[in-house]
Amino acid sequence: MKHTARALDTATTAEEQARTQLSEEDRRTGIPQLQAALEQHHADRGHVEGLLPDEQRHAQLGAQITKLHTEAEQAQADLEEAGQWLAAWPALEAEHTSLLSDMTKTADQVPQHEQDIQTLTTHLKAARLRDTLTTELASAAQAETDRATEALEAKKRWLDLRERRLDGMAGELAAELTDEAPCPVCGSPEHPNAAQLLPDQPTRQEEEKARTLHEQADTLHTQASRHRGELATQHAEAAGAAGPAPSVELKAQLKTAQAAHRAACDAASALPAAQETLTHLRTEHDTRTQQRQQAQDRVTECLARTKTLAQHQSALADTLAAARGTATTLDERITEIIGTAKRLSTAIDAAQKAADATARHHDATTTARDVGFPTLEEATAALKDPQLLDQWGQELDQWGKDDAVVTDLLKTPNLQEAGLQPPPQTSPPPPKPCTRPKTE
Repeated sequence: MKHTARALDTATTAEEQARTQLSEEDRRTGIPQLQAALEQHHADRGHVEGLLPDEQRHAQLGAQITKLHTEAEQAQADLEEAGQWLAAWPALEAEHTSLLSDMTKTADQVPQHEQDIQTLTTHLKAARLRDTLTTELASAAQAETDRATEALEAKKRWLDLRERRLDGMAGELAAELTDEAPCPVCGSPEHPNAAQLLPDQPTRQEEEKARTLHEQADTLHTQASRHRGELATQHAEAAGAAGPAPSVELKAQLKTAQAAHRAACDAASALPAAQETLTHLRTEHDTRTQQRQQAQDRVTECLARTKTLAQHQSALADTLAAARGTATTLDERITEIIGTAKRLSTAIDAAQKAADATARHHDATTTARDVGFPTLEEATAALKDPQLLDQWGQELDQWGKDDAVVTDLLKTPNLQEAGLQPPPQTSPPPPKPCTRPKTE
């Protein structure tokens, strides 16, 4: 009985929670109305799903219209471009004709420019050599003077060392004497008073080194003098070939001649291309005239097709808008319908369970009254009385034993013999009305 009341509370709470998820219109309706609403949502879902191809067709029409707009814009752009080009054609033709004439005149001057460049290049090369040799000749003259000075100083150092060595030759010879060896000057084997070396006495090696340095310096002086003479000869030849003009002036003249030659060569090289360009432009003029007419035809066709498709799309849009409601797409609307149907199904199930719980609670209340309790709550409280519970337990045990005896009898092979047996003295007591304990 207690569990019946608790189940009723649980079912009622679940129904209330489920109904809060419904619309205001459906929250207070009964189960039949909820079931009708659920069936209507199933029908709506089928209707909306049937419109999915129309939604795709609507999107396809939109894409086709967008594509036609793009094509129309491109055709209009082509039409304007062709018109602008044809408007500029007279001036363009005159410009290219004049350019072709100027290029022909310039190209005819190539041979004269080549001759001028060759002459100026020869003079500039000689002038540059002359200028280089002028610098080198001055350096060679200075080097010759330096080498002469170095050779004279080396000779002086060598002669000075030689003279000092000769002055101290006695000491040098005495330094080489040994006892009982004959003196290389007097031949005496005794050397009681040998000469001493001077404090700054030069050695033979120092004198030889000074003489070698003198000879090397003299050779370098001779080479420097010969080199200066060779440079002087080359300088005179280069000056004669270059003429009196400075190198800077010759370089400027050559640069001007080279620029004129390049321009003439460029004109000669570009002459065939210029002729071909003029021919191509005349061909393009004819092509542009044809393209302008084709672009005009495309614009007209795109506008007519766009109008037809837009009418079809508008008709579909009205149908789809009615089916979508507040949703953005049909899929979103289907999702909404599925969600609402799910909530309706949940509410119907909760309402049915609450109705069942209410019926069970009513049956329990009726039973409690039949056995003598005014309310279900008092019957539930009586179940907590230990004395009454013990009495009901003994009665249940006795009924269980009687049931076991009957079961054993039914299993006896000879039922007639079992019928002759005396009945057991375990008949259940007559049922007693369940009375609730008296309370003071």
